Amino acid sequence: MSDTEIEQPVKETADSILEKSKESFADVVVIGVKEDGTIIINASGHNTQFCHWMLNKALFELNLYEQHQQGLQQQATENSDETETEAS
Repeated sequence: MSDTEIEQPVKETADSILEKSKESFADVVVIGVKEDGTIIINASGHNTQFCHWMLNKALFELNLYEQHQQGLQQQATENSDETETEAS
């Protein structure tokens, strides 16, 4: 795989992810979307501020991931444009 190819994540089921995560964490917040679109949030801890912080931290990390992926896509587009220009 070249540096410009974007690796697609393997889709896992929610059950398999939860099964792999058993006994790995001290506290968890699980957010799920049912088939009817209902959002369910369950937390193991009773510290609301800590759960809120964990959700904010997760959102921050997701934003960083998305920015990184957009950068890779832009880089791949620029590289393919340069290759097409050189080939002409």
